[in-house]
Amino acid sequence: MEKKSFNLILTVAVLISLGGAFAAQPTHVVVHVRAKDAKFVGTSMGGALITIRDSDTGEVLAQGVTRGTTGDT
Repeated sequence: MEKKSFNLILTVAVLISLGGAFAAQPTHVVVHVRAKDAKFVGTSMGGALITIRDSDTGEVLAQGVTRGTTGDT
């Protein structure tokens, strides 16, 4: 009886711990790059290379170059 209870508890624990991975959804992230006391770094300035990494593993989650206008000054 104890072995069946242990197996059931272990199975439930594993399913609960994996539940978050199956429920994961993509997230849209917007990054704005601004020079100190200056305009936004846009397409006309060559853009800025942005890399978003997982803070725990260092895995690259997204990478790209900023684009768009620098704004009016």
